[in-house]
Amino acid sequence: MKMKPILLAGASLVAIGGVLLGSGLALGGNNNIEWREGRPVISTVINHTEDIPSNIKNLVIDTTASNVRVIQGSQFQLSSHLRDSRAQLEISGDTATISGKTNPVYMNIGVNFHAMNEEIVITVPRNVELSSVIINGVNNSVALSQIFVKDIEIAGNESWVSMNSMEINSLKVERGSGGFSLTDVQIKEDLNLSVPNISLNLHSVKVPSINLDVRNTSVNISDLTIQKASKITLENAFMNIHDLTALGVVVKGEGSTLEKFTNEGWLVEQTLPYEEGNSKEGLTIEAQNSSVQLQGLTIK
Repeated sequence: MKMKPILLAGASLVAIGGVLLGSGLALGGNNNIEWREGRPVISTVINHTEDIPSNIKNLVIDTTASNVRVIQGSQFQLSSHLRDSRAQLEISGDTATISGKTNPVYMNIGVNFHAMNEEIVITVPRNVELSSVIINGVNNSVALSQIFVKDIEIAGNESWVSMNSMEINSLKVERGSGGFSLTDVQIKEDLNLSVPNISLNLHSVKVPSINLDVRNTSVNISDLTIQKASKITLENAFMNIHDLTALGVVVKGEGSTLEKFTNEGWLVEQTLPYEEGNSKEGLTIEAQNSSVQLQGLTIK
């Protein structure tokens, strides 16, 4: 008999859960129940889509704590999939500014009708070439893939920016901590970057010359092709270079080490300064309290 109240309470909870589940599914499965400020709150996932005018030549991404993708598509369009909000589009002349943010994640109390993969997606048709893309904002993840754009500027803080399969004129970075990655990217102008406290990955990148100032972070470079004199300055940093094509390379500095992989795959420490090929027209690495690993060097 003592178990009867417990069983009745359990049955009531199951019934309530069934009602909530049925309501959520009836609403298209776009609601979740979360615990906010001491009470349960229904959180709604808002799916929003709107066209971007065809005359737009410049994109400004000014978001906060958001996952943003800029990809090639059939239409010039902005879409968002966010909790309790939607991305905003503001037009000024030939410039479109996209803003939005991901709301704080609260404790889900077990009723989850929809996957919370919040994101903002901008699609750019293949026949549209943008003059510029400017990435502002804080704590974002921004991925650009296979779009046609001349100039890119990264100015956001504590964000991760990636670029994939693109050919651009110039890349400018003015930002705080975070990181960015370039994969299969060709840059027509010289690349000059000062990247303190920023994780940097370059893979299959072609550029006339590169001038990097790297401090307090790590850099991974693979399949890099440079055509003229370049320089990388390291301070309290680690850099791994794999498959470098250049006219030559020289590594020098104080309190630093250079390890080079042999053809047999052995990692052998080299004496600094280290020089190979035409150092005046190739890549110069000046390291202070840093570590450099070099594998697969091709001298042209």
